[in-house]
Amino acid sequence: MQRFLRPFAVTLVLLTAVTFAEDAATDSSANAAGAQLVESFVNDVTTLQGRFEQSLVDADGEVLERTSGTLQINRPGQFRWRYTEPYEQVLVADGLNIWSYDVDLAQVTVKPQQEALANTPALLLGGSEDALQQFNNEGSYEEAGTTWVRLSPKNTDSGFLRV
Repeated sequence: MQRFLRPFAVTLVLLTAVTFAEDAATDSSANAAGAQLVESFVNDVTTLQGRFEQSLVDADGEVLERTSGTLQINRPGQFRWRYTEPYEQVLVADGLNIWSYDVDLAQVTVKPQQEALANTPALLLGGSEDALQQFNNEGSYEEAGTTWVRLSPKNTDSGFLRV
């Protein structure tokens, strides 16, 4: 079960955000630009595909796990997320359910999509109409031509602190 939910806890971090340094400077124009970028991403992007690498990092900054794979998103609500390293796993969302196939176990797990994505960064990827209402915009800044945005979940039981 933990392997099933892990991709949703860190998904958005891979695609659009990074944790700010605690002393990162923000200004109102960068904040407005960041908020507009996130809103445009959630509301206007209908398809997306790419390759990813992600790292699970503990509170001391130590890398606990590295994973990689591919993803395809077709909004609203459909996606295919494939992990290739360190173990193979495929997640497919059809708009109603998320199907998780663990290759090593030769096992499929099915969960209602709304339940699986609730209070996770993946909610922003799915294109849900109310996705932005689940997060607080904590600011943004620009660095080397990239606007970085920090969001925090309104529900503190979500399992993550910020994206």
